[in-house]
Amino acid sequence: MEINMTQFDIKIHLPRKQQIVFTDLNQQLHDILNIYQHCIDDNAHWYPTRSTAKGKPKALIYGSEGFTEYGLKKLSRACKQIDTRGSVLLCFADSQKLSNCNLMFYSGYKAIGGFQAGKSSVGFSFDLPESKQIIDKMASFITGLAQKFSHNFITMNSREIPSSIYIFPPRINLSLMAYIPSPLQHKDYPEVYQLIPIIKENKHIGTVIVLFDHFPNIQKNINDIKTMNNVELKLREADLLPMKNDL
Repeated sequence: MEINMTQFDIKIHLPRKQQIVFTDLNQQLHDILNIYQHCIDDNAHWYPTRSTAKGKPKALIYGSEGFTEYGLKKLSRACKQIDTRGSVLLCFADSQKLSNCNLMFYSGYKAIGGFQAGKSSVGFSFDLPESKQIIDKMASFITGLAQKFSHNFITMNSREIPSSIYIFPPRINLSLMAYIPSPLQHKDYPEVYQLIPIIKENKHIGTVIVLFDHFPNIQKNINDIKTMNNVELKLREADLLPMKNDL
């Protein structure tokens, strides 16, 4: 039986800080990886992409007990690089081999000119079989992230779906799932599969949008593309998809 695989990315825009410091970065990445272990893989082990667990067991960055001493040293060096060089990119692999593994990327940028806050984000790259169970698992992951980072945008996009970013260059786009830090109502978006409210202190502060209960097929199902475009246009018209430079 043939199993269709889809490549997609999840991106979390982290809170802007005047300075990206070790304690903040440590806590943010710990929270994100802890949610990953809870929702995706409770036996996740993260290594530098150039290493393997078998070849370099001391290269473990993050496991079931959290960051290792080696991992904490890498985070400390990353903060120093942001301060001295202006930016840093860290790439980790959740696997004991470098093939068919999930990847995580952290990028951080120093504040510009002393008046713009430092910018950072975390991305995940997945290659997983197409199924409703995977859709539900990703929705659970994004919901967990949204509950922790409720003021920040989170997006999930397929690499196989053309992005409207080519039509609307300045703003983030929507293709499969997204977390919007605004309360949305299903009556305004009846075409989507699921709207998951994020509640804090009994207040609806944000919404996880799950467009479909399946992976869209842009060759065979034009209605999926219409749904993506319609929902994204509604969000743009409501000014709920921000300029990329503002994130």
